[in-house]
Amino acid sequence: MKRPPFLAVCLLILGALALCGAQAASGWRDAQSEAAANENLLRAAREGSVENLATALVNGASIQARDADGRDALWHAASRGRADKVRLLLAHGAAAAAQDQYGGTALMAATFAGDRATLEALLGAGADVNARTEIGSTALRQAATSGHLESVRVLLEQGAEVNALTKAGGSALMEAAARGHESIVRLLLDKDADPALEDRYGNTAQSYAARADHKKIMALLQKSTAK
Repeated sequence: MKRPPFLAVCLLILGALALCGAQAASGWRDAQSEAAANENLLRAAREGSVENLATALVNGASIQARDADGRDALWHAASRGRADKVRLLLAHGAAAAAQDQYGGTALMAATFAGDRATLEALLGAGADVNARTEIGSTALRQAATSGHLESVRVLLEQGAEVNALTKAGGSALMEAAARGHESIVRLLLDKDADPALEDRYGNTAQSYAARADHKKIMALLQKSTAK
């Protein structure tokens, strides 16, 4: 059998290598393009307009794209109280119950903004009102910490566990008392928050209020404990 000329074999090999190189380069460009689109999506969720966000989605960004902390575009939009962006992302398949690497959720992030429409959009899409972070914190506890009465009210309306405890035994009532959020303390007590609960260090909501010299809250808690 006649062998092909050496030069022809070399040309075939070079051609194959060139094709592989072109395919690899194309794959690299595609990966770079997707990464850029994903970064644009996260940036638009944080600080851009809803139109910028829609453009990023049209340009091929993944709805599951996450930052270094495992937070997706929905988390960033929710943390800013942008109900319009949250609805858009949910309509494109964002997972309302997704958790970041610390166990945080978009619902938890939304409590810091205190926007009722954002909270209701997430809850309506299946966000877990009683999800916990890796330290056992809940959206209700974070809302009590931030001082947003409306966030606390919405979460309680949707079934948040009023006496849920962190791994260290902390509660939403303790957080509100420690920070002087009197209206939130009143609401939590009205919803059967237990002022007698102690954390692992033996502290109660009243002792936290006393430490910060929140006299009105101390009186409220003392009255509630005496019932």
